[in-house]
Amino acid sequence: MQHISPRLIACSSGAALLIAAATSFPQPPPSGTLPFRFVVRNVEVRTKGQAILADTFRGRRTRFVPPTANNLVGDSSYWVNLGRVGPANIRDGLVLDQTTAETSMWNVTATMVTLPVGPNGTYTFSGDRFPLEVSATIQQPRIKSAEKFMVGITDLQTLHAVAVLSIGIPGIPGRPPIIGGGGGGGGGGPSKDNFKNRVQQVVDPAFMLMREEEPEIREHIVLDNVAARGINTADSVTMTVRIGEDGAISGVGRVVGGQQPGEFTLTPKIDQEFAAFYRARQRLDPKGTKYTAMLYAENLPRVRVFAVDAPVVGADAIRAAGATVPITLHGVGFGLDSKVEIVPVGGGQPARVSNIQVGNLALLMTADVAFPEPHARSYQVRVTSAGQVATMPLTIRLP
Repeated sequence: MQHISPRLIACSSGAALLIAAATSFPQPPPSGTLPFRFVVRNVEVRTKGQAILADTFRGRRTRFVPPTANNLVGDSSYWVNLGRVGPANIRDGLVLDQTTAETSMWNVTATMVTLPVGPNGTYTFSGDRFPLEVSATIQQPRIKSAEKFMVGITDLQTLHAVAVLSIGIPGIPGRPPIIGGGGGGGGGGPSKDNFKNRVQQVVDPAFMLMREEEPEIREHIVLDNVAARGINTADSVTMTVRIGEDGAISGVGRVVGGQQPGEFTLTPKIDQEFAAFYRARQRLDPKGTKYTAMLYAENLPRVRVFAVDAPVVGADAIRAAGATVPITLHGVGFGLDSKVEIVPVGGGQPARVSNIQVGNLALLMTADVAFPEPHARSYQVRVTSAGQVATMPLTIRLP
């Protein structure tokens, strides 16, 4: 149950910014995921030029092991690490959508399936299988906002996804969305606790070659990305992660049919400001013994807003020409296309909102707000993300 309690922050001038703060004990979980759909038409894994897995997902002979399985004997079944996938999801391909996804600890709803490409139908393999290719073909992907599909390799020794090719909407154009967050082999980047991404208009989908090192680094480490507008009109998109004999990482994205077909090669790029950090992540260790190959699909949960924080603000400061008030929104489902509106209750001129940024794990969002004259007495906060709207169960009151 949610309890609304007003919090008055007074100034020496007598002016105040009053926030009726929403708190709950405890906060309810996210209410479902946003709709998405990826149809995997085929998957293939090759080692030293020889195919060790080739599946077109025709018929229902494909077997799945649920996440709760205690005994993974390795019988060429697909291991469902996260989500709910079974024979019913084989429909002219492997269908991964919001019905197969479960909420993960990283504030996304996701499905992850490990491929049976280890010796004798098991799941783990060693670097002695390099060179290696992992490919998946997606039928008619349509990327609308925050959904992503990934194919790649994980390292069970570190529990990191160490070589991934993804399709989705990238972060800030022209620069990797996250540079680093401290040590971990080869130097660090900016503090992970200071990471924010400026929201933007939804841009063209892209192929992204990247790594995941949660929880040490709380966002994607993008090694390369290539915009590919044709993804959203394609008949199919094939994504291939390649590992060279020496462990070097690369990727190939192929767009077939549609308005802009083409093939795109991705190789790790060096950000010179954090060169050591990136060089340490350009290749896998050929002596590694706990690699797995996986498919992964994710989307954001439905947007919800739990609380808003704002500083003590005097009347003169609020009314000063060009003055802005910084606010922080707490919730789930914030994305790079999020829109924040602060509108008067009962009608009137809305506040001007600028510099919207999404913080770690998309659990908070910051913005600068300018309240126009004449002020309304009460404002309501409304957030739109991935086409979903959440109205905050509280108001901002001005003196």
